[in-house]
Amino acid sequence: MIDAYFRQIDMLISQSSMVHSYRVTYDKRSTYIGFIRGSIYFFDGSILHLREFVNVQHDIERYM
Repeated sequence: MIDAYFRQIDMLISQSSMVHSYRVTYDKRSTYIGFIRGSIYFFDGSILHLREFVNVQHDIERYM
């Protein structure tokens, strides 16, 4: 389900030793479809802006 996928992404980001801080929002569109957007701030001063539209019903399908 999409909630488990959201938790997995959040855990990967939060456990990275390179990440200083992050701001990510998770938008549940249905049981299997969701949208993730946010920014990840790294210790070296760089920033990663991300967006992902994903369906996890059968496999992880990323549409964007």
